[in-house]
Amino acid sequence: MPPRNAEPWNASPPPNLVPVEVEELIFRLYPEASTRHAILKCIHEHVERLQAQGRHSEIPAFITLEIEAMKQEDKERQKGKRRKLLTIVGRAGIAAFVVASHWHW
Repeated sequence: MPPRNAEPWNASPPPNLVPVEVEELIFRLYPEASTRHAILKCIHEHVERLQAQGRHSEIPAFITLEIEAMKQEDKERQKGKRRKLLTIVGRAGIAAFVVASHWHW
């Protein structure tokens, strides 16, 4: 008999809200597991908020902005610079504002 909290055998896996490219960048930039977990959680939560608010069209722009910010941060680190660029990490509200204003200039 399976445990009471076991999912049914036909349960579909949760949707992956973070594209593979973003996950790969996060794993390369942040070697600490707790940091990676916090970053992915923050991105998931922001995407879920956009979905809940019916702002589905803003999700691709948000992900694109995150990818570009992380790529730039990766370039800066490769050059030996330690400057942190604006990403979702710890700044969900600011990133949401940037995404929203990015398409309304």
